[in-house]
Amino acid sequence: MSVTVSWMGYALVVAALVSGGAVALERGARQLGWPARGVWVLALAASLLVPLVAGLRPPVTPESLLALPALSLPALGTGGAAPEAFRATSLLVILWAALSAGVFVLIVAAYAALQRSARGWRSAASADGEVWVSEDVGPAVVGVVRPRVVVPAWALELPAEARALLLLHEREHVRAGDARVVALAYLAAVALPWNPLVWWQIARLRHAIELDCDARVLARGGQARPYGALLLEVGRRRSGRPLLAAAFGERSTRLERRIRALVDHTRARRPLRGALFAVFGIALLGTAYCVRDPLAGNESPLADAVADPAGAGLAFTPMTQQPELQNLGDVQRALRASYPPLLKAAGIGGRATVWAFIAEDGRVTRSQLASTSGYAALDEAALDVLTVMRFTPARKEGLPVAVWIELPVVFSTDGGADAEAHRVVPAAEGVQQPGLPRKQAQPGAGVPAGVDTAGLPRRVGSQPSFTPMTQRPELVNLAEVHQALVESYPPLLRDGGIGGQVVVWFLIDETGVVRRTQVSRTSGRGELDEAALRVARQMRFTPAENRGTRVPVWVEIPILFQAK
Repeated sequence: MSVTVSWMGYALVVAALVSGGAVALERGARQLGWPARGVWVLALAASLLVPLVAGLRPPVTPESLLALPALSLPALGTGGAAPEAFRATSLLVILWAALSAGVFVLIVAAYAALQRSARGWRSAASADGEVWVSEDVGPAVVGVVRPRVVVPAWALELPAEARALLLLHEREHVRAGDARVVALAYLAAVALPWNPLVWWQIARLRHAIELDCDARVLARGGQARPYGALLLEVGRRRSGRPLLAAAFGERSTRLERRIRALVDHTRARRPLRGALFAVFGIALLGTAYCVRDPLAGNESPLADAVADPAGAGLAFTPMTQQPELQNLGDVQRALRASYPPLLKAAGIGGRATVWAFIAEDGRVTRSQLASTSGYAALDEAALDVLTVMRFTPARKEGLPVAVWIELPVVFSTDGGADAEAHRVVPAAEGVQQPGLPRKQAQPGAGVPAGVDTAGLPRRVGSQPSFTPMTQRPELVNLAEVHQALVESYPPLLRDGGIGGQVVVWFLIDETGVVRRTQVSRTSGRGELDEAALRVARQMRFTPAENRGTRVPVWVEIPILFQAK
């Protein structure tokens, strides 16, 4: 439900900004002597289409934003929405649909009633064509496909000059196609019946149509004084029946504005003032376009780095292609060179997690510690190693973007003189961005083709251990796993909004079957840990390979339960 409500709030904000911009643009157009109905047509279109395009775009999720890293497996999580949330969302959508259907039925009924009334109208000839005469409908233009002028019987008793002005006004509506514009405007109300600003824009459009028509009548030779008197007379005798059409008469407040506009029409234009209003209106319309879509994720510019160990100053940036490390050999040499000699000699290792800011050119320009290894010297060494790293740029829809990523840097020692070159192994666990579930992969790093793997373990034991591979396993039944996550979520925890992350070790054999599972890091709740293991046993993978040969591997995958 929160997504739907967020979208509706977004639509209201867009409509408010568009309405403000349209008011300013209309003022500018009037100062310049230009017609203004197109401003409100544009406002209605923007209020409808901008949110609609956002609503049709699929919500941004970690799966849709991030390509899987070269040697990692994605974190798995479930939103685990409670049935009540689903029912609330469904109820809101049903109410919306019912309201739209109700508005549509009312509009159709109003037009149908007008057509039934038309059966009693009679045709009358005028100087410039046929008109229809009714008892209490009009003056107005009725009909979308074949618009026709209808006037009440009392209009025929007006003085000849007033009658000619009245018919000229209605003929101008026909020539401009105003009845069709009004009909199309009400489609926006059908689409967004709950948005009061859309209804207000329709009212402003109808008033702008009348003001534009008044201006055309004066331009064709009508005189302001008798025309204003005619407006007052029509307003006094106007029928109370609402019309979904271009009508001569309006409420008294709008008649007053129309008469003021007639007076202003005779005054000199103010182009500078009009231009200022137009610029302000365009600025508001541009602001409406730039309002952040709530379904598109956080696209705000990345803030400067904040020296905050918890990473509170780091921001998530959407991307469709994540950065990949290009100089693994240089990084391995930097790891060996940066490993504090005393700790290395004592066989002491550790893992430090660091945040790295990767600029559009792939360079690491900022860094900070995310979690300590427990040794200050190793933490400093991990930050030093980041300065050596070079990545392909992260991209969003083909364009390079600067992003923060989280990288684990592992310092470890192996026994044996022959393994000296491999005592420090960088973790290539894939990137993690602020605001997304942690993504972790196999212990240690996948080894690309061409990297010597002498001294690394070749067999997979009963306990998690590093196995070299050049092609990582890929999850092949993601839909089933997501369903299993929802079904396995303990109901009491889900309904209570209690979630957690369980990191699980998997042993994947040469055929891609999960042979063993064990908890690497607990969620702190036994029920979630057990649920994660049940989900893990249902996963199926493509086999891992090392230089074309299938190999069994241990991989580490976070499984996230989160109630929304």
